[in-house]
Parts: sequence; structure tokens; C-alpha cells
Amino acid sequence: MGICLINNLAAFIIGRLVIGYAVGVMGNAVGIYTVEISPLEISGILGSIPPTVIALGIFLSFIVGLGLPKIKEFDSASTSMQNY
Repeated sequence: MGICLINNLAAFIIGRLVIGYAVGVMGNAVGIYTVEISPLEISGILGSIPPTVIALGIFLSFIVGLGLPKIKEFDSASTSMQNY
């Protein structure tokens, strides 16, 4: 959440790149770790849970994004990055 408080556009972009890279690496590591430590009978099912949850999270963020413009406090004119 701290990246949202940055007023410098370059720092914002660099922060997004670093956080995106870290989340991508960790997302892969979670799936591999889950499959490695689980019993062989259920490793496939447990290995499919992290990508499924990530996809559901992305889907829910799109759904929330569709509803935000209808709320007056979240219209595009009130964003701090609009000034750049």
C-alpha cells in the first residue's frame, strides 16, 4: 500500500516493476514448494490451487474495478497520478 503514497512518477514505476517481479517469483515458488512437500496422491490437486487462487484474485479485482467508477470518491479526477 505504501507505493500508492508516492508522488514521483519514476519511483512509482520502479516500485511497480520491483513488486511485480517479486510477486511473480514468489507465485512460482509457492506452486513448486506445495507440490514438493505434498503427498504424491494429492500433489496435482494442491499444485493447482495457487494458480487458481491467483486467477480468481485477478478476476475479482476486475469486478471491483468495474464498480469503482460508480462511487463518487473513486472517480478518475480524484486520483493523485492524474496531475502528471
